[in-house]
Amino acid sequence: MSCLSDTKFVYYLYSTLKLNIMLKRFVKVLWTYSPEDYWKALWSKTQIDEKVRAKAKRVKKAVKVLKGK
Repeated sequence: MSCLSDTKFVYYLYSTLKLNIMLKRFVKVLWTYSPEDYWKALWSKTQIDEKVRAKAKRVKKAVKVLKGK
């Protein structure tokens, strides 16, 4: 009887370890390939990026000026 419980315990440890490894890999993949990284990579390839940044700065300044008055 003790042999059977040892086998179950070993199987439980194995399955827990396997699940833990799978979760770590999943988190690593999510961390490595996050949507924000893709977004930054996409915007860095375009020339529109500089124009959008300049426009955003102008809009922020205009909003501060309007809120200040």
